[in-house]
Amino acid sequence: EDGSWVGAATKVVRGHSEVVEAEAMGIAAAIESLDRVEHRSVIIEMDNESVVKAVLCRRYPRLYWGQLVRKIRETVDELSDLCSMG
Repeated sequence: EDGSWVGAATKVVRGHSEVVEAEAMGIAAAIESLDRVEHRSVIIEMDNESVVKAVLCRRYPRLYWGQLVRKIRETVDELSDLCSMG
């Protein structure tokens, strides 16, 4: 909450044209990289309302990004001592 910034990434993925899908892929990649982070806690922030609501409400659309969001939620639950999302 002190405004610290640890890292960011940009990636071009061909064949995906949905913004919400790209946002979900970005969060999934960030969570997958947590094993390389040497911090006790991680806060992941994003501004895509569709993805945030799906993760927080545990409602997953029957689309590719919905599958990603389900995996994200499961991983956040497993890493609840390290990771929070809001």
